[in-house]
Amino acid sequence: MQRFSKTSKLSLLNSLATALLITILESIIAAYYYTSLANTTAADRNIFVYLIMFTLSQVFQFIFYLNAIVHQNMIQIIAHFVFFSCCLAYSIFQYSQLKGILSAQYDYAFAAVRPFLSAIIIVFGSAWILFACALHPFYQEFGWQVYKRLGADPQIKSSISIYSTIDMYRNYQIFVMILKLDVFFSVIFVTLFLVILPIDDAEFPLSIVAGIIMSLFLLLALNGLKNEKKLYLRLFIGECVILLAYMIFKIVRVNSPDQADRYVGSIKFLTFFGKWVVNGRVASVSIFCTLLTLINAIVCLNNFGKGLKEKSKDELLF
Repeated sequence: MQRFSKTSKLSLLNSLATALLITILESIIAAYYYTSLANTTAADRNIFVYLIMFTLSQVFQFIFYLNAIVHQNMIQIIAHFVFFSCCLAYSIFQYSQLKGILSAQYDYAFAAVRPFLSAIIIVFGSAWILFACALHPFYQEFGWQVYKRLGADPQIKSSISIYSTIDMYRNYQIFVMILKLDVFFSVIFVTLFLVILPIDDAEFPLSIVAGIIMSLFLLLALNGLKNEKKLYLRLFIGECVILLAYMIFKIVRVNSPDQADRYVGSIKFLTFFGKWVVNGRVASVSIFCTLLTLINAIVCLNNFGKGLKEKSKDELLF
């Protein structure tokens, strides 16, 4: 049975406490929003859904963090810190977003939920500091694990240099980590549009089909990576290209003038969730993750047949 270090235990407690506190605070806001306001407009319905989505992100961050510590995966711990930083940024955005919507429609509403919105920012800020402080101890604890694990294998040392093997293993870990993030972002991406779109809309069944296809291909990628099946990974790479086209189509649809009424109250959230401005170019977070997935899939495909399969065959991907 694996024994957790003091840093691991305290960090997991921090992650769990944050998830529980944010879930409670967001539930209070959602309950108030649902029971006290006239939830008949598109903006009302969509904001309520986003409160739930934000809560689900905290469930994910705890599972993601626990998985990283169990597998002693420093890359995933860093990825969790980046993800949590985005959650902190969104908690500030959420305060501004609800202030604008509630102050405009219901004078009394924002004053009622403001203490809870402020508490969410404080909880995230405090937890973020603790996570930041844990990065260096984790690096000292886990940083040499890969080297010791691979360097002690004479079979790998005889077939390829240990440094090249570490690079391959690092790419392997990065790809698996990105696939885990893809699971979350894909579910959120599809669910958002399922909630926003009416059932009789032609894009509704398309979003369902897209969600099913994404899930199947993620499983295909995991199987292909684990067993070094080139056909599976090539099919997954092809799916990534199609998925990029689909996501770009959805982003264009959200921002088209004829869709303004449908996405009222949603456009700011979708803009925050869906767009980052990098060097003057606008790209969605989901598109960014898919691009990373595509690049790392190609890198891992090129590493097939170089001895890493035998070393990682006993590792659990999740």
